[in-house]
Amino acid sequence: MKKTIAAACLAACVATGFSTGASANVGDPSSPLNVLLQEKARTENAAQAATTQTQAQTNAKAKSLTRQERRAARREQVQKAREARAASRLGKVASLETGSLPAPATVPAASAAQPTPALAPQAAPAVEAPVRTRHGKALGYGSEARSGLKAMIAKHAAANGIPFALADAVVRIESRYQPGVSNGGAVGLMQIKPQTARGLGYGGGAAGLKNPETNLTYGMKYLAQAYRMSGGSTCATVMRYQSGHYAKRINAANRAYCGKAQAIMASN
Repeated sequence: MKKTIAAACLAACVATGFSTGASANVGDPSSPLNVLLQEKARTENAAQAATTQTQAQTNAKAKSLTRQERRAARREQVQKAREARAASRLGKVASLETGSLPAPATVPAASAAQPTPALAPQAAPAVEAPVRTRHGKALGYGSEARSGLKAMIAKHAAANGIPFALADAVVRIESRYQPGVSNGGAVGLMQIKPQTARGLGYGGGAAGLKNPETNLTYGMKYLAQAYRMSGGSTCATVMRYQSGHYAKRINAANRAYCGKAQAIMASN
């Protein structure tokens, strides 16, 4: 509107002033013509400034959108990389779980009241032949100590579905039938740790596990779980008894333990 009025006035002034030779001083800033010219210039400058500001705002929005898109793309790349790593780890775990140990045979469960860890039974890899002593004979027994415990070992082995020969071999290897033995926190005939026994229902301390009856009660429960998880395999059973129920690969110490157990079982 201002532009239209200014243009009309300018045209009128030119028509009336310059054409008639009126005394309009063009160099005078206060002359009507100069006033109109100045107003027109201000109007045009204001319009140009508004246009420049609008363009700057548009550019800023475009840059902001571009940054957001770049950030979104980076986030997507990071997420895909994480998913790929997670899938790779899951693949490795699945390979270990399915490939390290063959599937076990079915073994009858012992007492229904026994706790059993949520782990599928697995058999152990092949193990070397039974270990012999330097004299070529299987590991011997302390006959006097064993005779007083044999019936007790047999009772707890039967109650937990473990072959007597295996249960007897573990007691022999762990303590040589000495109920007061303690080593590295493990106590008694089967060298069971108090925290392990508590996980099976024991409510006492280390001293209580020196009692043969108490020790065999909880030690045989732990051995029975290892036996069932291992599908009845001797070497897998002693591996899990020695290294923990979740052990998957037999090591040198497990092989030595299994060799001793097989030698003792063969001589029974």
